[in-house]
Amino acid sequence: MIVVTGATGNVGRPLVQALAGAGEQVTAVSRRVTKGAGRVRFHQADLAEPESLKPAVHGADAMFLLTSPDFLANGDLTEVMNVVRAAGVRRVVLLSSQGVGTQRHPSNLEDAVMQSGLEWTMLRPGNFNSNALQWAGSVRTRRIVAAPFGDVALPAIDPVDIAAVAAVALREPGHGANI
Repeated sequence: MIVVTGATGNVGRPLVQALAGAGEQVTAVSRRVTKGAGRVRFHQADLAEPESLKPAVHGADAMFLLTSPDFLANGDLTEVMNVVRAAGVRRVVLLSSQGVGTQRHPSNLEDAVMQSGLEWTMLRPGNFNSNALQWAGSVRTRRIVAAPFGDVALPAIDPVDIAAVAAVALREPGHGANI
């Protein structure tokens, strides 16, 4: 079984669909519950409350980990990883940020995953294509695109492509590390 956190988001939703379409048993985790169908069961949990994850990760082999912006202010990923490891999960794929590689974002989330003792894969996409509509107003009114790191080239990627890469890393051996 594969657990997908952030299952109702831009990356999580197509990831759940890709995994279920490949025949995987999937537990879709979000703070809002949606109905499950077929090979997908839904579980309401909040990463800021790691104990709420226990029923979702019980019996899982792998987990896609997506943290919300408010988790960064209120959560402790080390505690989440303790719950995940105790449940017997072997592999974690973290949706991180290209900003970690450019040292524009802190690496504490990646550090918690790398120090968990589990096999891990970090995905560090740049800008999401789905965010481009946020620029529509400034393009129309001022003919500019405002980006958080104007001095760094950030390629845009479709969240569906990120989900496809995550599905491969979750399902197939050879894409993880364990330091």
